[in-house]
Amino acid sequence: MNTTLNDVPYPVRIRIPGVRIVNLVAGGSCGRFHAACLDSEDQIWNLVNWGRPFRLVCDYITAAKSKVAQVECGWHFSSMLNQAGDIFVWFPYDELVKQAIEEHHLANKANKIFATPAHEIPCATWDLKQDSFKLPAIANLPLLSTSPESKDVKVVKIAAFDNSLIALTNHGHVVKFDGLANGMTAKTGQWTYLPKFSEAAKVKEHEVFSAAQEQGGSLRISETLQITHVRLFSQLFFYALMISQISAHFQKFVAYSTGPTSVVIMGDRDTNAQSTPKVIPELQNIGVISVVLGDYHCGALTEAGKLLTWGQYSEGALGLGDPARIPPGEGGGFRDEGNRQTALSRGTGRPLDVTVPTEVRFDHEVKGNRNMYCFAATASGWHMGALAIDLETHSEDDDDDDESSDHMPGHFDVAPSPQPSGGNVPVPGGYPSFSARGFRVGFAGRGMMRGGPSQRGF
Repeated sequence: MNTTLNDVPYPVRIRIPGVRIVNLVAGGSCGRFHAACLDSEDQIWNLVNWGRPFRLVCDYITAAKSKVAQVECGWHFSSMLNQAGDIFVWFPYDELVKQAIEEHHLANKANKIFATPAHEIPCATWDLKQDSFKLPAIANLPLLSTSPESKDVKVVKIAAFDNSLIALTNHGHVVKFDGLANGMTAKTGQWTYLPKFSEAAKVKEHEVFSAAQEQGGSLRISETLQITHVRLFSQLFFYALMISQISAHFQKFVAYSTGPTSVVIMGDRDTNAQSTPKVIPELQNIGVISVVLGDYHCGALTEAGKLLTWGQYSEGALGLGDPARIPPGEGGGFRDEGNRQTALSRGTGRPLDVTVPTEVRFDHEVKGNRNMYCFAATASGWHMGALAIDLETHSEDDDDDDESSDHMPGHFDVAPSPQPSGGNVPVPGGYPSFSARGFRVGFAGRGMMRGGPSQRGF
């Protein structure tokens, strides 16, 4: 199957013989050029390359005597939340850490590590003793109507992005810590409480919700402070509900509640105590259970098994199909027929952004329509992944295309027309093949000038 652009613009099934995938993660703990993970023994591992991960040894973390609850990576920093609600941050590229890493690599230069023929990297682990910075306690938070009076306030979730960290308390407070560019700026950073992301009464004042009420929607308010939900601009409901989830990536974050009356509100790295959230009407009160973020695209998974995506095309990450097959002028397609024809003849072009969350189909290039249920989704950089099951029974033959069409999207049997002079040639994991970009490179393009992995030792 060939596609107009050199990309993967719709879900493609990856068949792994004898393996059933039940969990999916991509980039959840990846920063600019680093990653962090947690092992079964509660040890935190850091990777600034793939061959020599180091274990963080920190007296402050050990002294806390509380199990690790979550590890997150921002642009330049890594962070850890323990079950007591304490948050620690460290900076893999601060000068002292860089020096320690370089000294270790020089001392082991003769023992380079290479990937095996089986595409495995036999890692050589080591310990790095490094002090982390404990973020200050969050003070002076208001009592929320949904607050459990018997419980002290503590942080239960964190989400890291561009030099900032979002935290969620067990009472539903959403707070933001800025200044995480490096170890020095972190010491002067401070927490900012975000009332318009936490308090239902303030969420209710948002123009999207107030406009729905003015249009004649029904209204029910319980005795406790309520949160607003809107469904298709026409019917408004108020329920006692607490923000229970947060996600962040690159320059934006999202706070949301889950279940049939879900609410999804979004902010960015410039959000402060007075900022009004971004609210997409079509995402409210539809049973959202998960929101995933890439650099310039987003996805929302509902309890009905539907995956909705919106944002920039991002090399096909929206999963809405070949843009040349979408009517010109519609989100995900090209602006007009002229742009569509240029894409067909030259394999270049930039599809329109998708502003209204649109459902992804998981039955592209199979025989007949399929009733597919998506139960997990993930996103990062310029890509998105999902796990979906077929709710109908089909013969094995129906699952496979003819041998002649067994191609990955982006594969060309015949070389496409030459790029115009000065055109943009796609780079895997690098810049999109759009002739007019004009936007900042996100996670996906950050390492493109660092060279490929082919036979490079660690």
